[in-house]
Amino acid sequence: MAPLSRAVRAENAVGRGVTRLDAEAKIKGQARYADDLVFPEVLHGKAIHSDRPPCTHPSSRFEPGFGPPQSGLRGNGEGHPRKNCVPIIYEDMPLLAEEVVRYVSEPIALLAAETREDAEEAGKLARIEYEDLPAVLIL
Repeated sequence: MAPLSRAVRAENAVGRGVTRLDAEAKIKGQARYADDLVFPEVLHGKAIHSDRPPCTHPSSRFEPGFGPPQSGLRGNGEGHPRKNCVPIIYEDMPLLAEEVVRYVSEPIALLAAETREDAEEAGKLARIEYEDLPAVLIL
């Protein structure tokens, strides 16, 4: 393994000011972030999160007539083509809750629309039916 260059070695940085290349753009409000980028024909995603644990969520639906006709809603997380997993260290964290919701704010459905505003509005119109499960308390 090649040795670290002088510029990135800890003894050259600890206790010293570090010049940030992006500082001026951030101070002036000119820095661009991923959320600032706009691309043509890109769908905007929205995750719908559980508002309670532990429970099951046997059904998800949207209010009748949800979203304007031009909203371009493409669907929720059902039938996604890849493994339902976010492999951070181990392959043990599902992208979406499958049968049991384990914690408040666990993602349970995904949707996409042609505009960010339509995706946000669609998320507000989602109606999730829950069946509460008994809590397990350890004292």
